[in-house]
Amino acid sequence: MILKACNVKAIAKPPANIPQGYKGPIALPTGREVYWTGRVAIGLNYVPVRHNEMSSNEEWLQKVLLKK
Repeated sequence: MILKACNVKAIAKPPANIPQGYKGPIALPTGREVYWTGRVAIGLNYVPVRHNEMSSNEEWLQKVLLKK
């Protein structure tokens, strides 16, 4: 499989207004603090959104585990 080169600047912008050439800690609009290297943010990690509603699989598993 051959991957085509892409222009990263056209795809994504930094998540906050960062002055050109700045390197150091920044606070994202969400309140999280990361370290900006000039190209990427260090300290970002994926945090899945958790919904309050349980899926049918979760409900089934809970019923099976709590069965007396």
